[in-house]
Amino acid sequence: MVPRASRSFTFGPFTLIPERQVLLKSGEVVRLGGRALHLLTALVERPGELVSKSELLAAVWPGTSVDESNLKVNMAALRRVLEAEPDAPQYVATVVGRGYQFVAPVQAKAPVELQVEASGLLTANHNLPISTMRIFGRASAIASIRKDLEQSPLVSIVGAGGIGKTTVALAVAQGAVEDFGDGVWLVDLATLTDADRVSNAIAAVLGLEAHSPDMLAVLRAFLRNRQALLVLDSCEHIIEGVASCADRILASAAGVCILATSREPLRIEKERVRSWLGQHLRMRSQHGFNFGGRDVFAAAADHVLLAPAEIHQSALVAPNHIARVIPAPPVGFGRDLRTVQIPSI
Repeated sequence: MVPRASRSFTFGPFTLIPERQVLLKSGEVVRLGGRALHLLTALVERPGELVSKSELLAAVWPGTSVDESNLKVNMAALRRVLEAEPDAPQYVATVVGRGYQFVAPVQAKAPVELQVEASGLLTANHNLPISTMRIFGRASAIASIRKDLEQSPLVSIVGAGGIGKTTVALAVAQGAVEDFGDGVWLVDLATLTDADRVSNAIAAVLGLEAHSPDMLAVLRAFLRNRQALLVLDSCEHIIEGVASCADRILASAAGVCILATSREPLRIEKERVRSWLGQHLRMRSQHGFNFGGRDVFAAAADHVLLAPAEIHQSALVAPNHIARVIPAPPVGFGRDLRTVQIPSI
């Protein structure tokens, strides 16, 4: 078996390098979302075998309870990329009611060399996936987060799992590509289990080939004079490692911004938090939790992107400022209906 740290999988014209979060087609980087890449990895690791829905959900959304529709959406996105050509063979077969099977021949081997500039970054200016769905009712939210990035080097989109944080973050990042001379880079941390390897995950996405016992120092030196946006997705399960890495990067790289998605804030200096609708609605303002019932209703009507707040250790959520809501379907699915209990108006 090819060691995990140096593996790649080849099938047809495609080469998947999981640890670099990269899919190549005839040597060119293919834009594919992080979840779809994780799905592909889970399938090609077991070619010809049935991989159940529950196994895929556990692999791609570890520790998170998400609706099966998320699996279907990302599988559709994966198939659109793999089977885009009219005469393309079938790569993924559906076993109705049970799961999926990768049916094309797969070769596991050492990874190919990517085209990397001498400075280290991939020659593209981003690795963002092609959007596979239309986002409804989020324009003001996306614009607000874009403005936050102009005012703060660290913006966190915080909320429950499976409610569209990543979709909104990617829309923000896509609109910011031209603002960062050294690119916008998505780092999907969903399947990373070692909090001490956050810097390695970021370095891998940036194309850094250095082998050092202190990868964070190498990464900080590389980013010191650059202008780049790092999108750190799914931080909650290794929150301390992400917070420490982000804090040190921002301390030494004035031109770098970080957009994070998580179920909880990173709680470091200069962090600006946007609370996203989920099981609970945290109403935060720069003067504390002082939103009334009208504000709750207005926020829900605007899909609940709320006023930013600097995080303080003393900040607590008062029960009378929490709106309980029915979880919404993934962003982009038909109508986005919610029932909100409003304390008072």
